[in-house]
Amino acid sequence: MRRTRRDEIYEWVCRYADEMDGPTPSIHEIALHFGLNYKTVYHHVLKLVVEGRLRQERGKLVVVGSEWLEPPQPPVRQRHFDF
Repeated sequence: MRRTRRDEIYEWVCRYADEMDGPTPSIHEIALHFGLNYKTVYHHVLKLVVEGRLRQERGKLVVVGSEWLEPPQPPVRQRHFDF
């Protein structure tokens, strides 16, 4: 099966999210990476949403089938003072 530009965009978004530990790129960042017009990328992203491969959540893209877990916070160090 032939890979389409949309497939390339989807794969790059997945890789980006994996490397950045969760967040996905903006449409502007995708357009810059591929050297495409913003409207062209927007069209591809909308198609990926319609296909169910991406979804929008609070204005951000989310890869369907993935779950981003916030990194654990380091324990809070408590200081004890002896008076």
